[in-house]
Amino acid sequence: MERKARQVLKELLAAGFREVRVHGDHHRFDDNRGHYVTISYTNLGDTIKKGTYNAILKQAGLK
Repeated sequence: MERKARQVLKELLAAGFREVRVHGDHHRFDDNRGHYVTISYTNLGDTIKKGTYNAILKQAGLK
């Protein structure tokens, strides 16, 4: 199932991630425990595809 960027950000923030830098539309998040995730979105309403969402969760150590 596809997710909106807003939903993905809520999940990451709830897991203790914080935004550390932005370069264009690539937003990088870090949790100070060695996990970092880069999400590409322009607007919070942008769609994150299922495969990308699963990869984000794995990189974040949430899956």
